[in-house]
Amino acid sequence: MSDETPVPKKSSSSPPKSKAARSSKPPAKSSPKMSLASTGSERPGSERPEAAASVDPAKAQADARSREKALCAAQAAIDKKGLGPVLLDLREQKSYTDYLLVVSGPGPRATKAVAESVQETMAEHGYRAIGVEGVREGRWALLDYGDLVVHVFDHPLREFYDLEGMWFDAPKLELQVPPEQRIVPGALSYADEAGEGYGLSE
Repeated sequence: MSDETPVPKKSSSSPPKSKAARSSKPPAKSSPKMSLASTGSERPGSERPEAAASVDPAKAQADARSREKALCAAQAAIDKKGLGPVLLDLREQKSYTDYLLVVSGPGPRATKAVAESVQETMAEHGYRAIGVEGVREGRWALLDYGDLVVHVFDHPLREFYDLEGMWFDAPKLELQVPPEQRIVPGALSYADEAGEGYGLSE
């Protein structure tokens, strides 16, 4: 028997890795953070104040001019003792015009006078009608200014057709109407005999 002690052979393989080392994965590369401004996207409800409040200057100017025109016509009708003027804002109604003015006269002669006064006052302020009908007859005068349409009725005829009822959900612009020119709806129908008063409020 040999006296030499066998020398263990060196293993060419590397020492076994620990369980934690074997299961670990290389860290994921972190993507660079991008600001909302650089991506062009914003969280819902985080719109920039200046963008949310932006208004087309040309449209705003046109709206202001239309409103001024409508108020001018309404005041002309009030100054001529027109009854119960109602000014409707139809801009959100997808209508044929932006503003609709409905006013009455206590009889054909007064109706004609109110319509003519509105025409004259509007012309003085540089507003020209593109269409005029019925002024001479004094029953139902129509003045078309494009973004404003004016209806001047002999009052019983106004209640018969009830144009305001067609636009019952449209906003009304506040007008300073004297008490003696305010009317009570339904006070006198077209079929009634024309007599004293038109349901004037006290």
